[in-house]
Amino acid sequence: MRALVAAPQGDACPDLLTRLCGDQAVVTAHGSWQQIEPRVMDYGMRRGDVQLISLRDMIYVPSKGLLMDSKGRVPPAFLEVLHQSPRLLKEVDRLLQKGRAGLPRVDKAAVWQGGGSANYGHFLLDDMAGLAWMQSSGLTQAMPPINAPLTAWQQGLLQVVGLTGGTAHGGAVWIDQAVITTTNGHYLQRSGRLHTELFARIARPETPGDEVVYLSRAGLTGRVLINETQLQRDLQARGARILHPQRMSVAEQQAAIGAARVLISPSGAALANAVFLAPGARLIEIRPGSVQEFWMGLLTENLRLDHRVVQASNPLAANQIPLRTRLQQLPRRLLRRYHVAYDVDIEKVLAEV
Repeated sequence: MRALVAAPQGDACPDLLTRLCGDQAVVTAHGSWQQIEPRVMDYGMRRGDVQLISLRDMIYVPSKGLLMDSKGRVPPAFLEVLHQSPRLLKEVDRLLQKGRAGLPRVDKAAVWQGGGSANYGHFLLDDMAGLAWMQSSGLTQAMPPINAPLTAWQQGLLQVVGLTGGTAHGGAVWIDQAVITTTNGHYLQRSGRLHTELFARIARPETPGDEVVYLSRAGLTGRVLINETQLQRDLQARGARILHPQRMSVAEQQAAIGAARVLISPSGAALANAVFLAPGARLIEIRPGSVQEFWMGLLTENLRLDHRVVQASNPLAANQIPLRTRLQQLPRRLLRRYHVAYDVDIEKVLAEV
């Protein structure tokens, strides 16, 4: 396995040694792996241009977003999938026993889907940004893309930016030579260049529209805004439009949000829809105290949006959470997945509109 640094055709492409010895990068160690990181800090995160990592003799499970070598070592960009699903460890052992002889073999492939692909925001800002760069740089001509079977909303997002996926595999495959970009590490807005190039592919209005739009999280149980129903009523009384993104096609979301003067939403993946807002539009983010959404600052900076954060409460104590919410979150608690309940001062939200 060897790490490389690459850039789109026509740009300088310094080798790894140059980057390691220069002042623009640092190296972070992850057990047997090393990864180059930019020195520049923004919004509490390291930010820099695209990095390409070349890997040999890899096992890839597209449906799980799991990539590992023949010894079971996982690159840093794919570690989060194991943290989210410890049961995958049994799958890892089974695949290692199969090895190269027992798995379908792929000669060369560009791996662009990470472990966050089921998440709207990660698919758009991580996976698609890497795929767009690899396609525009010509890399995918030599290293064909590979991915899991795509859902309707994933296909819709790709269509919006004029991208196509690659060969779909439902099960694990052995890849002799693979490439990934560091966007797979759930970095969201880590690379300014990658995202400005991706955003240039999206048809955005030139000026903000007239509507006030709210993105509802009703039905989602990871982070629950317990007074969301009242907030929605108050916003509707002022003429706001309430959207339920999970019930809409990508094209419908793009049209509705493109018409907005103001977009309001609690922190979460749906805020990636800000890519459809016109420059200068206002984005009001309702952010619970437990959330550190650095990516939103970087996203809105690149999109040239007026980003306002309304700080909500810290996670509420159990005796402050309605019984209905506690029951909704019970499965997540039993699975030891994050579950947060909070409320917000509605007047503070309305004041920003």
